[in-house]
Amino acid sequence: MGVLEAAGLSVFIDTRELDGFDEITETLERGLLCSRVVLALYSEVYAERPACQHELTLGVVASLGAGPSRILVANPLKGVEHVQPASLRDQRMIFIDAEGLGLEELASAVSNQLVGISGTIGDSKLWERADWYPARPPRWSRFVGRGAALWKIHDALEADRRAMTLESSGPARVVVSGLAGVGKSLLVEEYARRLDRAYPGGIFWINADGSGEVDAVRGRRERAFGGVAIHLFGDKNVDLGDPVGVRGQLERHFHRKGLRCLWIVDSLPPGLDDAEFAMWLGPSVFCQSVVTTQCTTYRGSAISLGCLSMDASRQLLGCHLELGTLNRESVGALLKALGGHPLAIEVAGAFAAIGTVSVDILVERLHAADGRVLEVAGRLAGSLPQGHSKSIVATFMVAIAHLGLEGWRFLFSASWLAAAPISARLAAGIFEQFLGEEGPDLCALGVSECVGVSLARDVELGAGLRGYVVHELVGQVVRLSRNVPGEKDSFLGGAWRAWTRVVGDVSDIRRHAQVQWEMPHAYHLVRVIPVSPARGEIRMVLSHYSITAGALAAAAEQARMLLDEGMELGGADHPLALEGEHILGVVLNEQGDPRGACGILEPLLPRQELCWGARSKSALTTANVLGSAMMGCGRAADALPLLKRVYEQRKSALGDEHGSTLFAANNLGSAYLYLGDLVRAIEVLGGARAIRRRIFGDDDPDTVVNTLNIARCLELQGDRSRAREELRGALDVACRARGDESPLAVRALTALARFLIAEGGFEEARGLAGRAAVAADQVFDGLHQDSIEARFWQSVAMRNLGELSAAGVLMEAVRMDAKELLPASHPLMALIESET
Repeated sequence: MGVLEAAGLSVFIDTRELDGFDEITETLERGLLCSRVVLALYSEVYAERPACQHELTLGVVASLGAGPSRILVANPLKGVEHVQPASLRDQRMIFIDAEGLGLEELASAVSNQLVGISGTIGDSKLWERADWYPARPPRWSRFVGRGAALWKIHDALEADRRAMTLESSGPARVVVSGLAGVGKSLLVEEYARRLDRAYPGGIFWINADGSGEVDAVRGRRERAFGGVAIHLFGDKNVDLGDPVGVRGQLERHFHRKGLRCLWIVDSLPPGLDDAEFAMWLGPSVFCQSVVTTQCTTYRGSAISLGCLSMDASRQLLGCHLELGTLNRESVGALLKALGGHPLAIEVAGAFAAIGTVSVDILVERLHAADGRVLEVAGRLAGSLPQGHSKSIVATFMVAIAHLGLEGWRFLFSASWLAAAPISARLAAGIFEQFLGEEGPDLCALGVSECVGVSLARDVELGAGLRGYVVHELVGQVVRLSRNVPGEKDSFLGGAWRAWTRVVGDVSDIRRHAQVQWEMPHAYHLVRVIPVSPARGEIRMVLSHYSITAGALAAAAEQARMLLDEGMELGGADHPLALEGEHILGVVLNEQGDPRGACGILEPLLPRQELCWGARSKSALTTANVLGSAMMGCGRAADALPLLKRVYEQRKSALGDEHGSTLFAANNLGSAYLYLGDLVRAIEVLGGARAIRRRIFGDDDPDTVVNTLNIARCLELQGDRSRAREELRGALDVACRARGDESPLAVRALTALARFLIAEGGFEEARGLAGRAAVAADQVFDGLHQDSIEARFWQSVAMRNLGELSAAGVLMEAVRMDAKELLPASHPLMALIESET
């Protein structure tokens, strides 16, 4: 401000904090009207501050006529996308920063702007408030989070006048579409209220009622136009029996006055053809038309109104509750459950404000997923803008009633899936389960119906995959309004079959990025499907998905629930219970607890063989993991016959190129290595690696463990040059395929560090082992054998570099962790004891 005054400029500024338009004082209004230009300091929050928007609105209206703009923008941000209306982006904009750079340029720009402007903002002829039909509604004080959308309406309506300013000139009519209850009517009402001075011909609000067959909608239009004509000309001068004549009468009136008016058609039903849609628009070129509707296909400058952001949702809820007195996590959970839906937030906030239930209980009842709590809340809520229905069910059912059979089928499917994007392939797969080969085409039809009335959104999920989003509240309404015995269970049965077919084999981590969008629905299905083999199969897939991803705690949680549900269904020897025990053993082995894994898998294996046979897939898988765990306990001699049997039976049944056979080969080769049979170890490991590289390429991450074992064999044979080459190659593949912070990278880093220590390369070894230790802390849940080994070799390298004190402290910590996790017979224990 001082820079402006120093330039000889007279500045008016009101520094008080103003919360709403009703608090904007006469002093502020008078000061603005006596000013020649508005200087807008357009920060990120400018578009949502009522007082800021009031001054901007005055400047916009004053700039509608001929002559220079009455607005100058000072921008403290680097970008311009936050600046609304869009016309301001093409004017000269002064960029300033916190250090004051740009302020002198700003003062000069204001002075130059004033040269071409005579008179004040208040001298404009546009300051009389426009007439409203039927009447100006009372101001709604809870308009939040829609500042940018409001100016988009203005930009679209002004497109013809300043076509060069916008990306597209478009027609002078705007279609605001969105989910029922999302605030379309309130947005347009607020626009009309703020910018009514720009429409001296008047504001006309036509209520289309949002529902009805075409004939009923046509009759409603004729009555609405007749009402406007009576308002303008008197009932004696209007022939309501001649709707064509009435329209012509209105057209001539607006042409004769030659003043711009705003023609608002609120809640236009979906399903009208282009001709009928056009008949609802303003009857004259002087009428700027804005339509609110749930239909996304009507022609015009389209503005799609979504749900509120979390910040705006919190602000709206704060109009009902003192949020500062409530637990922040509880408020966050409530807002998340409401999904930013303004009507739901209004209803839930009014209900919570009564005080009969806490926010936590309200969240719990919302998660009951039947929608009834919001219906009860609606009956207790206060009034809403434009007399909007307080019933969530009634609000959404208007749009649902426009759906055909396939649209309803898609919406029903979405209502029993998670409140997350539904991939196009999962939706098509579910339809195919019930409708056969025509299912995918019928699914596309159903999606189109739902998107067309804003009950679903079509989104890009990435990598060319499309998906669909249905608001959780829509799902609640569908579940509440439909209760056919057996229908839910039938659907869930088909849904899990479609899900397992789409997801496929999740033990291959390369598929994880492809199926990430299906996983939230799996976690949802295991909550809504009753205890059954179907639910157990999904838990098994989730467990293996988590193991492959390194999320071992999540895998263990699913395995424990699988075990409990199997016990409930048929006791300890039920297939689900056996599978749960198996997964728990796998998790312990992956967590670096081979002793715990053996404790589960050794008694499990004979029970599996009794249940399914020794050559069954489940028994062989358990035997393979058990053999690996035995080697981890230093029991390679016990593991060898078990692993030889697994390898031979896998090779016989599946062939030598199957993933399970190759996995068994790696374990068998490791056993030979532990026992010192290096020739056989290299033969088995080298053969498995060659097959993998031939099938999957040189960068296949599953070759890394083979390569590490081969390198160890070469080292023990004295071929250190080849061993070093193999280790560096394994590290490159591990980091390239899985990343620097992955279990595979930890093992490769540690192996190379150990090798370099034996050669005297202590400096590089310390760095590699340190990287491995840091990565291990990131990727493993709790104590892990690989973390212990990485820190062990880090300590050895530090000791050899003379860092005796730090090395001693680290080695003592390693020794304590190893004693807690590893059996005394483990080879690493002997190394640790020798160092300490």
